[in-house]
Amino acid sequence: MRSSIVISLFFLFIVLSGMMLPPLMNTPVLPSTPYDYSSLNLPAHFTGNAPNSPLPTSVNGLDNTPSDNPISDHGATLGRVLFYDKMLSTNGSISCASCHQAANGFSDPATLSIGFDGGTTGRHSMTLINARWYQRGRFFWDERATTLEEQVLMPFQDPVEMGLTLAQLENIVSNQSYYSDLFISAFGDSNVTSERIAKALAQFVRSIVSFNSEYDLGRSQVANPGQNFPNFTTEENLGKQLFFQTIPNGGGACFGCHTTEAFVSANPGPQNNGLDATTTDPGAGTTFQNNPIFDGRFKTSTLRNIELTAPYMHDGRFATLEEVIEHYNSGIQAHPTLSPALTDANGDPVQLNFTNDEKAALVAFLKTLTDPSIANEEKWSDPFSVVLPVELVDFISSKEDDGILLQWITSIEINNEAFFVEKSNDSRSWQEIAEILGAGNISMETEYSFLDNDPIEGIQYYRLSQVDYNGSISYSKVISAVWERSNISFSIYPNPASELLVVETYEPWTDRELQFKILNIEGRTIEADIDINQQSQTIDIATIRPGIYILQLYDQKELIHTIKFNKL
Repeated sequence: MRSSIVISLFFLFIVLSGMMLPPLMNTPVLPSTPYDYSSLNLPAHFTGNAPNSPLPTSVNGLDNTPSDNPISDHGATLGRVLFYDKMLSTNGSISCASCHQAANGFSDPATLSIGFDGGTTGRHSMTLINARWYQRGRFFWDERATTLEEQVLMPFQDPVEMGLTLAQLENIVSNQSYYSDLFISAFGDSNVTSERIAKALAQFVRSIVSFNSEYDLGRSQVANPGQNFPNFTTEENLGKQLFFQTIPNGGGACFGCHTTEAFVSANPGPQNNGLDATTTDPGAGTTFQNNPIFDGRFKTSTLRNIELTAPYMHDGRFATLEEVIEHYNSGIQAHPTLSPALTDANGDPVQLNFTNDEKAALVAFLKTLTDPSIANEEKWSDPFSVVLPVELVDFISSKEDDGILLQWITSIEINNEAFFVEKSNDSRSWQEIAEILGAGNISMETEYSFLDNDPIEGIQYYRLSQVDYNGSISYSKVISAVWERSNISFSIYPNPASELLVVETYEPWTDRELQFKILNIEGRTIEADIDINQQSQTIDIATIRPGIYILQLYDQKELIHTIKFNKL
């Protein structure tokens, strides 16, 4: 039984270098010059109050960006990668973007979001659009996070959502080779801290602002949002009128809570919109426990892209905008902390009594707030799923007598100027070792190769940097290969292993200064200086996190053999 699972040195080399390996990491594809995140270029109606408006329409004075964390292009670029990186969860299955999807207005189409182990969150995922203009600067439905910088770290530590500690988060980020340069660009050096992670993520989230909707096109053509918009239909203009008008004047007074051109709450804080007559979820009452007025109250989010952020409310109880409008029209409940704006002169829940046409007009108006640039803007998109200008069919390594041969095949190339072969001994720091001219534009399989005739002893990593004629750069997956010289070999069992790993070395092993070292798949040392005292010995791996690891054998401090194993 044991002999059937012993890995021979020959089979090891085939696994590590002769076959096409799955990527050690899914490397983000980023532009050579970062996107512009720091220049908002807001339209005039965002920065100037409309004349004769009873409520402010500009966003001036609402920005919750702290003085020590202004948005920078490099900082937000790092935040973008962190936001979409699924490696930053216990089992590599969940990212921030899993629950805040760009196509759904940076919200989640599911009523409750799914965590890394299949569990569900306690509330519906809130949109991140225009988060920078929530003047109070607090986050989550119950406002338990005092700043955005505090909020972005909480999902990582949530036992349902991503299941990490901050120390584990920092360790995972440190172990991904693509973060080193990003941290250097954003902060001046590669030091990874949870504070820097929080700052970068907050910069990216604050960059997600909406001002390119049908509403904005119409608003730019009039002096006041109450005027009819020339690009609106009669129904949409009616809906806009009902949205802005006060209740005594026949409107819904919606603008009172969804204020300014950002359509986000200003300073009043969490509100109770009459979903229930009794408290089913204390909301902000759990955050502000000494003030009973917060019981059953929740943060008011922006209405930008509201068409895409269904289902609605903190518990996702309403599946459509029509249901939301009907709630405010006839379904407001008399909760003790009901917002005064939703009560009549007698203190009872207001009844709007809109006609079917008026309710339909309100829905039509809300849909004019849909901004397609939110989902289509590449700077807010997933950098791990960018379509590359070159399709790699294969990228493999094999051992030759005079070095390590790298071979790759493309099925299509668009504007491909060249491939640069890059090499690393730790998969973090890369050195360019060759330039291979590309085929330009071609739609047939094309083969390339390069012989590395100066391999380093032990394991080494390779990747391809592909450059377009316009200077854009993208990277291939990372592959590894082993170059060894000694006749000493060893085997391990069981593999996979959960607590103990048995290692057997083969002659000649005596009278040698032999040691083992354990590395993670990115090449970072987990355990070192494990002395070999006997031909068959056991290594305790119970405290190592589950994953793929590399066991290395050293002779006189020089690497001579490597085996990969799986820790359960």
